[in-house]
Amino acid sequence: MAQKSTDTHGGIEERYYTVKHLAERLGMSFSRAYLLVKDEPGVLRFPQSGRDGKPRPGRRVMYRVPESVVLRILRRNTNP
Repeated sequence: MAQKSTDTHGGIEERYYTVKHLAERLGMSFSRAYLLVKDEPGVLRFPQSGRDGKPRPGRRVMYRVPESVVLRILRRNTNP
């Protein structure tokens, strides 16, 4: 499900998507959607940490993709 949040840059409200929700909306697999967003600038990445608060290798990472990034990906991957 998309989440609404207020962007601190100019007070613009922007939606944020999980990779799963983005995959469902675009009709593609989770793996394909993940490959599209994992290295994209502007994607929020939250590594899960251990008990001591430090990120651990191999742990899951939670991604949130701003709507502006989704639109940029779609523009770049759409046939002209």
